[in-house]
Formats: sequence, structure tokens, C-alpha cells
Amino acid sequence: MDRKIGGLTLRELTGFALLALLLMGGLLTAWDMSRQHETLSVMLEDSAWLALTGQWENARKTAQDAKSDWERRRNLRAALADHTPLEEIDGLFAEMTIFAASEERTEFARTCAALARRLEALADSHKASWWNIL
Repeated sequence: MDRKIGGLTLRELTGFALLALLLMGGLLTAWDMSRQHETLSVMLEDSAWLALTGQWENARKTAQDAKSDWERRRNLRAALADHTPLEEIDGLFAEMTIFAASEERTEFARTCAALARRLEALADSHKASWWNIL
């Protein structure tokens, strides 16, 4: 016989507690992923504008910082998100690196802007909103 606490068994209370813990963990993880991707998106958008306005060294440094942050947390993102957009973003980061090395500023800026849009979409996919829940 199970013990009852206020009409509920200990097993039921444990189940509710585990469900609440999983819900809070999921919400916290989604919030953190969204925040990280928004930050990277802003960095890459800034890098695109810096490249177009002639501040080439600052543009390359900002983009490299964004790439380093992306690579540092890649395994966590891969564990929590769909791999298809992650692979597309990895490919764009590789293109961006090549354009930065060859100093093709227009293509570099275009790639940074494309990366910013993809990261923004990834951030939106992790937000707790009614269209993501439905």
C-alpha cells in the first residue's frame, strides 16, 4: 500500500515534482538558447555593417568572436536543437571565414547578414510563444 499525503500517494507527488522539474528545465534551456542566438545574430549584423562602412578589422574581429562563441557551445546546441539549421549555420561560418581571409568585403557582409537571419530564426524557434507551442 502506498502512503497517502493529502489524498495523493507519494508516487503521484514524485511524478508531479519530476514533471515540474522537467518543465522548468525546458523553459530555462529554451530561454538561454534564444538569448545566445539573439546575441550572435546582433554581433554578425554589426559585423556586416562594419565591413560595408570600411571598418574591416573590426568587422573581422566581431565575426571571429561570434564564430568562436558558436563553436564553443556547439555540442550543447546539437543536443538541444534540430541539426539541419545547425549544419547550415556551420557552412555559412565556413564561407564567412573564407571571405574574411580573401578580403571580399561584399561577400563577407552578405554571408554575415545571412548568418544573422538564420540565427535570429533559430532564436525565434526556441522562444516560448503560442505559435511554437501549437
